[in-house]
Amino acid sequence: MDNSVQLLKRKYNIYFFSFLFVISFSVLALMIFLLLINSPDHLNLKRPTPYLLLPIYLVVRLIFLRIELKKNISINKAEEAIKLLLFIYFLTILSLKIFPLDKYFDSKFLAINFLSTNTFFSIKTISKTLIENLILFIPLGFFLPMIENKFMNISNCIISSISISVAIDLLQILLHSIDIYVVDIISLDVTLVSIISTFIGYKIYNFIVKINLKKYHFYKVIFISTVKDLL
Repeated sequence: MDNSVQLLKRKYNIYFFSFLFVISFSVLALMIFLLLINSPDHLNLKRPTPYLLLPIYLVVRLIFLRIELKKNISINKAEEAIKLLLFIYFLTILSLKIFPLDKYFDSKFLAINFLSTNTFFSIKTISKTLIENLILFIPLGFFLPMIENKFMNISNCIISSISISVAIDLLQILLHSIDIYVVDIISLDVTLVSIISTFIGYKIYNFIVKINLKKYHFYKVIFISTVKDLL
């Protein structure tokens, strides 16, 4: 694939993900808004709700695939599978960090402090939150370098991790400001765990890539030496 086609493919990837997330979050926000209008004193959206956005992904992706094919951009099945997994992963983050949404939760269930240990939550709940963030952000460091070359740089992965953590925190605060409650902890150590988790995912990706490169070079040397022997 020449540079011009690669640049075009990259451009359409940016367009696709931007359009997809705008549409997805708009639909989710509209869903919550309509429920609030119809039952202002009651709102109860369970954890699997974000996965209802999967059909939107399929429709938007099919539209972009048709556009890309018309532009003579080749379709890589492995890359398409990674894109789908990445979207499912972001839906999982939403599902675990934002849902369930409930108007009957106590507003204090969203604890905001410098450190999680300074909140009213028990050590068990704090530990659960930290472990959840540790597990939840490992795929981010793994998937990002696979989908976009600029994330081969660890700094870009870390910036993405911080941006997503902050975006989730702001969304939780926004929901609480309109009396829709979630249960979570917003603190510096929770964010740091997310960053460390992303770093671990990135290192796992690098480790796998290095192993594959070593195998490639090993078989290449064998092939060349075999050809030389035959000649």
